[in-house]
Amino acid sequence: MLASGNQNRVNQIITSLSQQINQINDLAIETALTNGVSITQISISSLNSVTQQTISSVSSNASALAEYNKQLNVYTNIRDSLVTYVTNLPITTVDSIKLQASSLAQFTQATNQLTRNSLTLVSDKCHQLALAVQAQTTKISYDNVQTGVNYITQCANNILNAVNGPLQQRTTILDLDWSRANNLPADYDTDLDYEWSNL
Repeated sequence: MLASGNQNRVNQIITSLSQQINQINDLAIETALTNGVSITQISISSLNSVTQQTISSVSSNASALAEYNKQLNVYTNIRDSLVTYVTNLPITTVDSIKLQASSLAQFTQATNQLTRNSLTLVSDKCHQLALAVQAQTTKISYDNVQTGVNYITQCANNILNAVNGPLQQRTTILDLDWSRANNLPADYDTDLDYEWSNL
């Protein structure tokens, strides 16, 4: 169904899955907090987040943090596999702009579950949507412009938080990001002496 390219269907599925995963993420954060993990170790809130950011005075519980990270990486992998379905949709009408921007705002809400690959694809798509809104501003109603811009702004804010989380050491470096950054490409020649021996 996701590969169908049907904008309404793809956006509905992505939005629905994102909402479910966002709820699971919020619950995982709450569970980690009650088990002694500090909020400053695991999360930066998104623009419309309702999670209370109280700094826990309880020392970090290593097993709770490990369990949280395990679950975090499972849902990160799911998000990473879903991202191309929504970012590859064509922008055709004002409604598609609003629908895609809304879907991306939901998709990026759990900022701690976004890989660098996902962030790159989503930020490119947000930029395309912003350009599409700008091109349509004189042709569409103010309400449509405002709705599209609000979702795009929310998405951009989520992207910024997701990028800054690991840099500020406020979120965990995701397993998928770590492996992509540290694995050599398949075509990379690691035998440095090979070329020299042929001279």
